[in-house]
Amino acid sequence: MKNKIHHHLLAPLRLCALALLSVSGIHAQSYVNSKAAEAGHVLKAAPGVVYTVSGFNNAAAQFVQLVDSATIPAPVAAQVTTISFSAVNPIALSGQYLTLNTTTGSYYAWFNYNGGSTNPAPAGYTTSISVTCTTSSTATQIASAFATAASISSVFQATASGTTVTLTNSQTGSVSAPTLGTTTSISEGLTTTGVTAAIPVVTLSVSATGSFTFPLPQQGMPFYNGITVVNSSTAATTSSGSANCLFTGFVQ
Repeated sequence: MKNKIHHHLLAPLRLCALALLSVSGIHAQSYVNSKAAEAGHVLKAAPGVVYTVSGFNNAAAQFVQLVDSATIPAPVAAQVTTISFSAVNPIALSGQYLTLNTTTGSYYAWFNYNGGSTNPAPAGYTTSISVTCTTSSTATQIASAFATAASISSVFQATASGTTVTLTNSQTGSVSAPTLGTTTSISEGLTTTGVTAAIPVVTLSVSATGSFTFPLPQQGMPFYNGITVVNSSTAATTSSGSANCLFTGFVQ
């Protein structure tokens, strides 16, 4: 029943868009519309000009945005790295380091063996995380010590399970991948690549369960990568919403 209602609502939106085109004298080349409720729609997967974008929000009040992109922006995500200590030798770790990156700075974690190792202070990395190990430290204990040391900093959340540490950046966003630095007995795996929120070109606040129309200039608005419309829970950046909107637009 919901789909029938959605398609019925497309008719007045289509007529509204056609009327706007008739009044403005614009001759758009492509008419694009949703076939079902969705969270976003690529109006044109190439540079172009958008003349009208309307739709229906079948949900609570939220934001609808136009993004200069040929694809629907990926959901924001924080970088997650797994670090394996299964093959470590505590003596060999003395003074070695690996690098970690965040959206706010570059970090390195170094290993202080029996309290006598020298901080390597690698160039370009300003914040250190000291991990203590001893002659008798097992791989599991070193993993646990690393997780504890990394978690002291508010920029990481680290948990140890056996000899494996899962390190999650506290902030979402795209950052450089971590490196093994000078370590030779540790392995890393990037399980989730950080994704930075897209910045919309136009953001429209829409009411709950109602239609909307973007106030675009009569001559159209140019987009340089692609033309995509999405719903979002935030105004300044794009935070992907649920499939609860219908979109229609004219682009060239």
